[in-house]
Amino acid sequence: MRRIAPKHGTSSPPHLVSQMHARSGSRSSIIKHRTSSPPRSSSPVDIPPQKVSLFVGNQAPFKGQRANVKDYEEPVPTLLLKVIREYSASIWACHPFPSQQQQGGWANSMWYNVSRQDPEGAYVLTERMRKLITSRGSHARGYLKDKICPLVGPAYGFKTLTDKPAIIAKNLKIYTSLISNSSFHYKDPCSLSGYCGHSIILDAVRGIWFNNQAAPGLEFSSYFSPIRIVSLALILTAIEFCIQEFSTGRFVQAVFDEKDNKLRFEAHLQDLMEWAELKPDITDKILQKMHDRCRKGTGAAMDLGGCLNDKTRQRALLELEARTGDTDTDSNEEGR
Repeated sequence: MRRIAPKHGTSSPPHLVSQMHARSGSRSSIIKHRTSSPPRSSSPVDIPPQKVSLFVGNQAPFKGQRANVKDYEEPVPTLLLKVIREYSASIWACHPFPSQQQQGGWANSMWYNVSRQDPEGAYVLTERMRKLITSRGSHARGYLKDKICPLVGPAYGFKTLTDKPAIIAKNLKIYTSLISNSSFHYKDPCSLSGYCGHSIILDAVRGIWFNNQAAPGLEFSSYFSPIRIVSLALILTAIEFCIQEFSTGRFVQAVFDEKDNKLRFEAHLQDLMEWAELKPDITDKILQKMHDRCRKGTGAAMDLGGCLNDKTRQRALLELEARTGDTDTDSNEEGR
């Protein structure tokens, strides 16, 4: 598939989704799911938060002091950490470069969903607490990049920490071949076969989101089962970024920031969406299997869906309609 870099002014990924929906009215629901936003809370307006978070020892931090979850009395730190973990999952699976408005909306919704579980009601989310949550976006992106970069050298044959001309020339040759036609993500970069099938991709998914039984892929399984196209696009973005660090033949470390990587991400996202459209029933299985393999590697049990299908559901309905629920016979026909 030909890689087309987006022009300046290209709309954000959610708009990319709507544009592609317009071109394909019969689009599979898989694409929408893979690029969806975090779940919203059920109308925070109905039950407005009332409780106020208390600082430790009732002592407010000094003006200008950097905010920290430890500034607050429990259970607020525990709640904040859970929201921060979900916010990071949203960066990885929904949109790695959300707008300021999206960031605030995510934080508000996630905070309400978590804090309202307290029997005494939800806590008010202050601006200071909101910034604690939204500031984790760059950390989540940086964490992903830091997990991927050590995989790049061994996966493609790059050598670091060398000034030997022959090694530099070899690095440069590898770099040029991988960047051409974005061949780096193919299972066979030389023949451009096995789209998005290079082993580094599965290694990255496993290392970032499924590295133990408390990993994000298990804690927030709805974000990663199946693996979303947004997540793959972000992984490809980080891999390409790490490859670019060898663009001179020498390894030169760079900063993984939004300015230089947002357009790169959008280009990969568009390619992946087009790939998923080619055969949705097959790509659906590929992405689900990617999740299942990584989850299995943690030793965690698989999430099992319900056993009711259309046939058994209809049979159960007919059985219930034939019963009243207030006779001995209706108590599992005891004594039979």
